[in-house]
Amino acid sequence: MSKYQLEKQMRNELLSLNKIIDRKIMLGLSYNREARDHKALLARIMRLKHATGRSIFDRFSFASGLF
Repeated sequence: MSKYQLEKQMRNELLSLNKIIDRKIMLGLSYNREARDHKALLARIMRLKHATGRSIFDRFSFASGLF
């Protein structure tokens, strides 16, 4: 799997986790596990981003502010 595909997959997982966290907040449920997973996934994305030099989303000006 290329670094581009890996980063894209991790970003999709991050969006999915965000939806789950939002849903749990609205229902008043605990989201500790999801928050921990979210933090770990963000750390992995940052390590990958620094290893490649540039994020795939940095190449597009409209998307760089979203992530």
